[in-house]
Amino acid sequence: CDEFFLSHALDDYVDLHKQAYFFVTGAPVAPWDDMPDLHFHQATMADHAATAALNDGFIDKLEERIARGEIHIGALDGAVVALGIRERGRLLPDCASIGMLVAQAHRQQGIGTRMLRYLRSVCEVQGLRPLAGCGYDNVLSKRTLESAGMVTATRLLRVSYVKPS
Repeated sequence: CDEFFLSHALDDYVDLHKQAYFFVTGAPVAPWDDMPDLHFHQATMADHAATAALNDGFIDKLEERIARGEIHIGALDGAVVALGIRERGRLLPDCASIGMLVAQAHRQQGIGTRMLRYLRSVCEVQGLRPLAGCGYDNVLSKRTLESAGMVTATRLLRVSYVKPS
């Protein structure tokens, strides 16, 4: 963060909109093993139908991403209940952006946290630094990321200097 720039940007602003949180890894965390019927693996083309049914537009270019090895699945009792994405950075090639989606019926059970921990371990094995983000108002995603051992590194702010017309 450029503190000099930020201090001047905040001197005369008209409107400040908090848009997003950006996370980096905090302390190491071990995967939880208290859900023995929950399994994670890298998706294959054989998983395309199940991932597409859950995806609902969350991840673009799903088929291409499966082929590139970016999509991961969380299956509970054999049914796909979570999708994870690990996308290698273009500007920061030693980093990967991670994210997850959990089926509505399976939310707030710790599956998202476990998926993020799994994705962190995938990144670490591949020698990549995991990064993540969520919308500023998405309190549940923020809590999930924090539960997975991610810590807020910075925020995305939109600063306006003139009143919108």
